[in-house]
Amino acid sequence: MFGALGHFVTRHWLLVILAWGVAAIGIHLIAPRWDDVTHDGDLAYLPAEMTSVRAERLLAKAFPQDRSRSQMVLVVERAQGRLTAEDYAVADQLIERLTPVEPVEVEGAKAAQPVAAPSALPVVDVWSYRTPVLGKKLTSAYQPATGQATLIVAQLSTEFMATQNIEVLGAVEGLLEELQRGPAFPHGLNLGISGSAAVGGDMLAAAKESIDKTELTTVILVVAILLIVYRAPLLVVVPLAAIVISVSMAMDSIALATLFTDRVDWFHFKVFKTTKIFIITILFGSGTNYCLFLIARYREELGRGLATAPALAITIRQVGAALAASAMTTIFGLSMMVFSDFGKFRYSGPVIAVCLSVCLLACVTLAPALVRALGPKVFWPFKVDPTSSQRDRRPSLMDRLWMGTSDWIVRRPGPILAVSIVILLFPAVAGWTVPISYNLINELSADRASVVGTAMLRRHFPAGDTGPATVVVHQENGQFDSKAGERRIAVLTKALYEVPGVVAVRSLAEPLGDKPGFFNPFRASGQRKIIAKHNPRATAKFLSHAPEYLGSVTLLEVIFEDDPFSQAATATLDRITTLLHARASDESSDWHGAQFDVTGTTAGTRDLRVVIESDQWRIMQLVTIAVLAVIIVLLRRPVICLYLIASVVFSYLVTIGITETFFAWLYAGTFEGLDWKVPMFLFVILVAIGQDYNIYLVTRVFEEQERHGAIEGLRRAVTQTGGIITSCGIIMAGSFMSMLTGSLRGMLELGFALTLGILLDTLVVRSVLVPAFLAIWFRRYDQAPVRPIEVLATEPAANKPASDVDELLGAPAARGGWL
Repeated sequence: MFGALGHFVTRHWLLVILAWGVAAIGIHLIAPRWDDVTHDGDLAYLPAEMTSVRAERLLAKAFPQDRSRSQMVLVVERAQGRLTAEDYAVADQLIERLTPVEPVEVEGAKAAQPVAAPSALPVVDVWSYRTPVLGKKLTSAYQPATGQATLIVAQLSTEFMATQNIEVLGAVEGLLEELQRGPAFPHGLNLGISGSAAVGGDMLAAAKESIDKTELTTVILVVAILLIVYRAPLLVVVPLAAIVISVSMAMDSIALATLFTDRVDWFHFKVFKTTKIFIITILFGSGTNYCLFLIARYREELGRGLATAPALAITIRQVGAALAASAMTTIFGLSMMVFSDFGKFRYSGPVIAVCLSVCLLACVTLAPALVRALGPKVFWPFKVDPTSSQRDRRPSLMDRLWMGTSDWIVRRPGPILAVSIVILLFPAVAGWTVPISYNLINELSADRASVVGTAMLRRHFPAGDTGPATVVVHQENGQFDSKAGERRIAVLTKALYEVPGVVAVRSLAEPLGDKPGFFNPFRASGQRKIIAKHNPRATAKFLSHAPEYLGSVTLLEVIFEDDPFSQAATATLDRITTLLHARASDESSDWHGAQFDVTGTTAGTRDLRVVIESDQWRIMQLVTIAVLAVIIVLLRRPVICLYLIASVVFSYLVTIGITETFFAWLYAGTFEGLDWKVPMFLFVILVAIGQDYNIYLVTRVFEEQERHGAIEGLRRAVTQTGGIITSCGIIMAGSFMSMLTGSLRGMLELGFALTLGILLDTLVVRSVLVPAFLAIWFRRYDQAPVRPIEVLATEPAANKPASDVDELLGAPAARGGWL
């Protein structure tokens, strides 16, 4: 297969270049923009059966008039002293600027009243201290230590992780800056922004910054490393050109594929903005590695005296199968994420796998075609001298280093392997169980507007105010619009107040969230009438008036003592869920048969935790099995393959253990655990990509053993592949290192972990653990290994008769291997 491909590319190189150019331009012209088809958010892609998703679905049907999907909370604070009349005047300006415009009749047509709004914000309602009844809870009691604050809650029609919230947050920040710069702004008054929409806007803005910085840094690092490795400008241009074209074509193809989702019922496909980070880093790292191996072997064939075309054809024939096999481990590994329940994982893995397939194709066709077009000039300002024999060349410092390393490992493999494992065992044990954080606030840097505003809000109000849990109750014939139904709601409200960790419960019986005393049906009924008379919105908020749910759906808002993202809040929610389910299953209870579902920040985070923990074990197992299957098919040595897969899993445990220890030290008191995305992506990428280097090494070991015997062949393979594999590992690590320029804490943790993991795979696993095991295995059990794939064991062209070289330049040999 690869012999025929090499023959075609070297003879029709101009056609190959033109075909890639035309295809890339053509797809780019018809494909939609990446940013126009990509999605954001995490909680929006939970499975449909999760309680938070069910609750949101019922809310949309039962409360269609409530178009609020997120909140932007403005904090007006005086840290020392009480709020003054001038402070409330500033709050009034904010309220007026944020209040949505009501249409008025102008000569029979609808027209909008003019208002000085900062922009066309998706505000559907504004709650403040001026809101009848409900507004009483939006101004804090004066405390000498913290002063006093009042809140302005803008209800938005956008989801909390909607892209539009970036613009909303920017507009509100601009409004606050405008007021603060005014000459009449009171001295000592502080303004802040909090709420789910503010957190979502900051998350999305930080993600966009991370993507832009990662993309630029990846290119800079790869170019710098290639210049150091090659010191030849054109040898840098060839890989970059092939990778850039393949990345553009792959992403345009993916964007084009998303259009079929709206046109074909059975095809469901989504892509996410943050997926671009992994596409860029993986494709630049892997693509550069593929080109590095290709060019290194090409240089080797030229050094043996072959002309440009025959040397390039033989290179593709010899290296193509190894590149394809190593890419297959990554492609198959990433594809296993399609079995995830969490939508963001289910779609992201296959997308990256498809993009990597396009990159591999470019590296074995377009890159060789560009090399063929440039000819010997590609090595400028250096030349490949075929007159000097390899044996006459003086070993370089790198050669001597790997010679010494291979001799050392072959002489004493047992002690070296044992000591290495013992040293790495401590972080590996720590990596077996690491704390995981689902706290979105902790992902943001301390200077973000939502982080500063949330800290300001928590000085005056319960932490749970930033994200109350909404309990949606559906009971056929519940008669919640009757006095009897209201009494039952009052009893349930009182029971929820008694749950540890709950500070307030707002319901039809207690709209203000006041803690009820002993049940008094006259008080409840009277209060309901007062609320309905003075503020009908309060009744509409807690009781559905949709025809099909009239009297059968109500909701309660529960405010926790703790941060909605914290594990303590999750524990409180678990206690509430236990209480509600017990009443629903109790045949003697008034709530028997009722359906209780909970939505909100804490409920969504808890559901996310459940789904991720389930997905993580499933995908880890599937990825391990898939990668193991690929290398067994390739190497045909089950015992060796089991050790290879065990070595990269061990490397993962070491990596995540060190990563957790490092960030626990770095973040100190604010560290709750590694970001929830880190374990999954780290495992999939390390296990899949880590096998690349093992495959490069082991296939070369089998090739050298055929000519030099088991142990000597191993020693020569370690020496000959040490430099090139180390260079590849450094390039891949440099690619992932670019993620450290991101703004999100989770991105920093993942970038650090991937960089560390790739370096461990390159410098420890590939260089020590695998050769030491192979030395023990071959010495005791396998003195004369049979090469696993004939196509990978081709002898150097200089050692073959002319007829064999001609065979390599023509169709694949009949004795070729599986690829």
